Amino acid sequence: MGADLEQLTAIAALGGVVLILLAVAFLIARSVRDLFRWIAGAKAPKGDPGPVRSAGAALLPHLVSASDLYAVRANLDAVSRQLADLEAKLRLASAAAPPRHG
Repeated sequence: MGADLEQLTAIAALGGVVLILLAVAFLIARSVRDLFRWIAGAKAPKGDPGPVRSAGAALLPHLVSASDLYAVRANLDAVSRQLADLEAKLRLASAAAPPRHG
């Protein structure tokens, strides 16, 4: 009976050690995950609002999709066309105006 009690004690101690190692591994994995989230800025603390952001930073989303990039490109193309039209109108207006004699 003494040998059985020693084996049960050894198994219980081994189970306790395994349980502690699993808990430590879980805490390390969770800490590493939270560290990466903190570095990436994906998770803000609930109680602390953090530093005050500027108005421009608050408008920008965290993730940019391809459709967002397409919309920005289309808007930039439209603006460049408008600038080219304005430049052409200014050139025509300056060419049609009589020369000044000062």
